[in-house]
Amino acid sequence: MNTSSFLPRIFNRQNQPGKLARTILRALLVFSLIPLILMAVVTYFRTRDLLQTQVVTQMQNLVTTEMTFTQNAMKVKQVRLDRIVRQPDFSNALDVILVEERGTPAFTESRNKVMSIFEQINRAEGTPVFNLYFVVDDEGMILAASDR
Repeated sequence: MNTSSFLPRIFNRQNQPGKLARTILRALLVFSLIPLILMAVVTYFRTRDLLQTQVVTQMQNLVTTEMTFTQNAMKVKQVRLDRIVRQPDFSNALDVILVEERGTPAFTESRNKVMSIFEQINRAEGTPVFNLYFVVDDEGMILAASDR
């Protein structure tokens, strides 16, 4: 290869329009856009992981709070039922309901007594703990109920 044929090609490349602009664009791409894209991708994945963790934590806290509330409500209901059952008037009236035939005066009086005791304990603090309640015999027959 001789120098005369090589030199015109070199000079022709330098005279191409936009060569400097392409060089600057490549440098901009390599030194700024590629790291920027990498940082954006890393930030996206970190943010996604943090949001997923936050959602899981909030759901766990919500479930824990709801379970605590439900357990406390169940304890209140157990205490109220225990108070009702321990009353001798309630136990005596319940025994009469289970033994007597429906429609007899003793049955009606005992049923009313059971319902009044239940209502009295159920509404001790204003709001009722139980919405509906009923007394059932061994065969599944409802003998007394709050919703008549």
